[in-house]
Amino acid sequence: MSKKIWIAIALMAILIGTWVIGNHAAGQDRYGVVGESLSQFGNVYKRISKSYVKEANPEEIVVSGIKGMLGQLDPYSNFFKKRQIDQLKIETTGRYGGLGIIIGIKEDIPTVIAPFAETPAARAGLQAGDQIIKIEGAPARGESIEDVAQKLRGKSGTKVTITILREGQLKPLDYTITREIITLKAISFSDEIRPEVGYIRLSRFSENSGKELAQSLNRLKENGIKSLILDLRGNAGGLLGQAVAVADKFLEKGRLVVSTKGRDRGQNNDYYSNHDPVIPVDMPMVILVNKASASASEIVAGAIQDWDRGLIVGTVTFGKGSVQTVFPISENSALKLTTAYYYTPSGRCINIEHSPKQKEKPKELFDEQEPQLQKKQFTTHNGRAIYGGGGITPDLEVESKKLDNLLLELLRRRMLFGFAVHYVSEHSQIDQNFEVDDQVLALFKDFLKQKQFDYKTPEEIYVDTLKVMVQEKGYNDRTEGLLAELEIELEKAKENDFQKDKDYIKMAIRKEIASRQWGLEAGIRATFPEDAQLHKAIDILRDPVQYTNIIGKETGNGQRH
Repeated sequence: MSKKIWIAIALMAILIGTWVIGNHAAGQDRYGVVGESLSQFGNVYKRISKSYVKEANPEEIVVSGIKGMLGQLDPYSNFFKKRQIDQLKIETTGRYGGLGIIIGIKEDIPTVIAPFAETPAARAGLQAGDQIIKIEGAPARGESIEDVAQKLRGKSGTKVTITILREGQLKPLDYTITREIITLKAISFSDEIRPEVGYIRLSRFSENSGKELAQSLNRLKENGIKSLILDLRGNAGGLLGQAVAVADKFLEKGRLVVSTKGRDRGQNNDYYSNHDPVIPVDMPMVILVNKASASASEIVAGAIQDWDRGLIVGTVTFGKGSVQTVFPISENSALKLTTAYYYTPSGRCINIEHSPKQKEKPKELFDEQEPQLQKKQFTTHNGRAIYGGGGITPDLEVESKKLDNLLLELLRRRMLFGFAVHYVSEHSQIDQNFEVDDQVLALFKDFLKQKQFDYKTPEEIYVDTLKVMVQEKGYNDRTEGLLAELEIELEKAKENDFQKDKDYIKMAIRKEIASRQWGLEAGIRATFPEDAQLHKAIDILRDPVQYTNIIGKETGNGQRH
């Protein structure tokens, strides 16, 4: 039996044994149950190894056993192998050896979504839409995105040769590119988007997030901003220390940012702001959040809200308020285990109680089951009512565009991205003031027809089910005829979906073309005209009376109004 297997078995013994010792005071019965369970696991493992009809991979059995245990916990406790550990390091450090491109799988082919500026990929001339058909001469079609990323990454200074297909080029192109250390920027956009209104989009909490934020804030201060929007939408979090470092830029020195509490006393910690704020504490500020804002994003939003340092605008955040500690298990494996929960300065627990990962429910179901009225009430520094029980509830809730079946399918199949690549290949001269008019929209429709794009509405799916039932039950031809007529009507109704989603489709095309032509920042800017949440943030910052009435102020004698 390999050394790795014994390490894994020993791990389970240590984990269970530690739990037993920690809970021994609860009674001998629990100790006996755990000891018997460990014995059962070992006996089952040995019996499979000796008697199963086929020779089983012992390492896979043990890993499955570990994952089975973790499957009874929350969705964030995981057993990692080497590739996943490498990815975790990239997410937390923001650094890796590679080319500097975002890739996706489109029509079963690895495709360049965008090259990062000032990276080997950008300097070599790779473009959005380039299809990677070979890596070091080996076909790449059908490869998973993880496998492709693993092959493209490597030590700085080493080379990799890729073969790409580019729309408008008759022959494949070979690129031999020297890898470098790529540093992923935490801030994807920073600018003055209205007179005296600064805007920063923070995309990740990696090692340099606090430092990058300070630099951006100082530049905006030099430009004379008088209010700020910090966009944390879609930011799934990252390093706890960087969440504190980000909040530190806005709060007065010595303010509690977040507390962690767990079963182990070592997990019970308070984290405070340690520096004077970078921007004045009386500068009006809005943080934008949505359902995809999680973890470190929720720490920052919660601290800003609790101290009445700014207003939160958007939708209720994800509710991932838990601390994961990574325990090395072997040279090529590690255990990421939830060890504590996050609490905001007012005492709110950010974490929402997720079911075990095997039975996890969609986020929307949790929202329905936990209405705000049932949440425990807390108060901010100025005495405003806020609620705990999972996620951060905005001060001003503003819904974003809900994606229907048409939009979801367009995004899933990257039709908008594909059209942008196609359009740019046929229109080399595009002005930065480019707008998607009805003529461009008509070209997009033609593109969808060429790609034989189609999708099913919920009504069509229901009719398909009825057709099967009608055929099985042997109903008469009239019934089948009625269903056929209904199918025709539903197909016609799809045109209404396109008209209803026309503004979003125009924005999405504009974003993809801007990203393709002028970079990711241009793509972000292209979304601003239709961004209802952003416009609400701007409106509230331009109305000092409304802002003050919502956030409240303390008078000199400590009374709140």
